[in-house]
Amino acid sequence: MKSLRFKGFGNYIKIHTENATPLVVLEKLSNIEEKLPQQQFIRTHKSYIVNITHIKQVEGNMIKCADKIIPISGSYRQNFEAFIQRKIS
Repeated sequence: MKSLRFKGFGNYIKIHTENATPLVVLEKLSNIEEKLPQQQFIRTHKSYIVNITHIKQVEGNMIKCADKIIPISGSYRQNFEAFIQRKIS
């Protein structure tokens, strides 16, 4: 089961996968972020972490990840851009 994205809300995370119904787990997004492989996942917003292999398009402050539009917040923008530059270099 491949994770596409994680959405945090309070002390819970909704884990979206390729072919399954999203899972909701009791965990903080910051805790899961520490456990994910940094070369494959990037935090784009206080509420979102995305799997970079599923990013289809980046336009302005939005990412199209699979069939969902994910925001890139100002506080994560610089880190996201640096991450993408490292990947394409």
